[in-house]
Amino acid sequence: MFTKKQVQDMVEKDLRQLVLVPLLRAMNFQGVQEYHGPNEFGKDIVCWDTNKLGNRENLAIVVKATAVSGQSNVSADIENQIRQCFSEPYTDPITSTEEWINHCWVVSNKPISAQAVKLIKAGIGRAVYAENVSFIGLDKLWELIEEHMPFQAILQKLEDIRQDFESLDTHYRLEARINRDGIQHTLVEKFPGAAQEKPLAFHIAFEFPNTEDGKAHMEALERFRETGKPVKIPITYIKSLEYPDFLKQVYPAITNEGFLRFSPLPHPKPLLLKCEIVSDDGDRFVIDYIHLTCIQSGQKEITFTNESQPIPFKIQQVIHFDGRPSNFHMSIDLDDSPNVHQQLLHAQLMRCTSKPHTMRFINLETGMLVASGRNETGACESPHEEIIEALAALDTLQIKSNKLVYLPERDLTDEELQDIAMLRSLFRTGTVGASLSNVFASMVITDEDRVEQTQMLQRLSSGEGLLFLEQEETLSLFGEQYTLGPIKPLSLPLTLVNWSEIKALLDEGFCGEVKLQFVPCDDGSFTKEYLNWLPEHSEILAINSTPDNIVSSDSLMPNI
Repeated sequence: MFTKKQVQDMVEKDLRQLVLVPLLRAMNFQGVQEYHGPNEFGKDIVCWDTNKLGNRENLAIVVKATAVSGQSNVSADIENQIRQCFSEPYTDPITSTEEWINHCWVVSNKPISAQAVKLIKAGIGRAVYAENVSFIGLDKLWELIEEHMPFQAILQKLEDIRQDFESLDTHYRLEARINRDGIQHTLVEKFPGAAQEKPLAFHIAFEFPNTEDGKAHMEALERFRETGKPVKIPITYIKSLEYPDFLKQVYPAITNEGFLRFSPLPHPKPLLLKCEIVSDDGDRFVIDYIHLTCIQSGQKEITFTNESQPIPFKIQQVIHFDGRPSNFHMSIDLDDSPNVHQQLLHAQLMRCTSKPHTMRFINLETGMLVASGRNETGACESPHEEIIEALAALDTLQIKSNKLVYLPERDLTDEELQDIAMLRSLFRTGTVGASLSNVFASMVITDEDRVEQTQMLQRLSSGEGLLFLEQEETLSLFGEQYTLGPIKPLSLPLTLVNWSEIKALLDEGFCGEVKLQFVPCDDGSFTKEYLNWLPEHSEILAINSTPDNIVSSDSLMPNI
């Protein structure tokens, strides 16, 4: 869609492609195509139609994106293009036949003066040409668009309405919204503080009958006065109504089906706050930025909320002016499938507010305390501490691997619980305890290196073997792979325990693969240190510790 002003501002290419070609097709012309180019001979667009006798008549369009006046050099150019249109045929792309032009339109998205038309027609010379040339300036072009492309012209109608609504008053504009119930009008300020500078004066007299519906509407109107809660009053309950003259231009009268809706104007300035929640045992939760706006206010109370702020913490504060305690409500709005960071924030908030705590709101613009509240009993039940630590460990995994972690919506398997226990140990200390029992490997014996291999195996049977652990590890969890990062280099002494069996084979001249079995020289316990998770290299949240969990392995492969 486009407006008349947008058409007027178009360059020639856009005027051809976006306006004239679709317009000609909407007017039921056939074979509409751009002919603009080095071999156009004056024809920017060509098409054809049939006359009343059914004969084909070809039309050429000369397109200009400039004003055409009698003093303009454009007039001479247009005159030359018209001559070329009639003097040279064009090739129909469908039939491949040469077609001669019968009519020519000169179209511009700027005005075409009457003097320019007269001069161009006189310059053409032959009357038959002049009779078959039409001139279409901006106003006539827009009439054709409105007639044949009404949907495209809707934007202009909306723009005209917008300008009318904008010029209605110096301080207020009228806004219209279309919904399934019809058109809804709203009067809004043109600038913050307009209502204070020029208050609207309404004189309304209500008359509520002594009926159930009448009493309900009377009570709703009283609530609006006290709290600012919006209310809709049918016209049948309005005895008299006087309102500003500029509104009478729009609403000269209200029908019997009409109503008045009362709602407060939003406060132009938001309240920017930081929220600190500190429990008596030192636990602390902070929301660094809260954007509160006033959504309704009355004589007895005012309501603030950050409902439109795109953060998970939703806050509503109701302040009473009649001595009653203020009401405060906070919730956390999680996604349908929250990641572990969102779940951790929720759990930490619940833990902090489950205990006696103090809540403080600090103005971010002044640093001053705006409000504070005290809860002596706690507002909810706290999640189990092990759950919070598990979420904190998974959150750290998400941050360090730069990959989102989602808890599955099912019971966790034993293997997944073991992996989370390992992550909890990593989270607290940056290390994981492990144990080593049996290690298996293989070796190929050949005649060429039998002596060398025999000597090496004999040394391994004396406990001179070493197990070198991998330097980079990943974790498979919930169907995804997560990088744990490098571990500190580590080697463990091993002893070859089936040397006697292997030696008997070697003594018999055996060639081929032999199986090697190792056991650790000590009890097999060791600790893996993950460099990216060590406390001195990472920021670790202060969470209460629980005993380490030891993970054993029977399948670590040595490098021999």
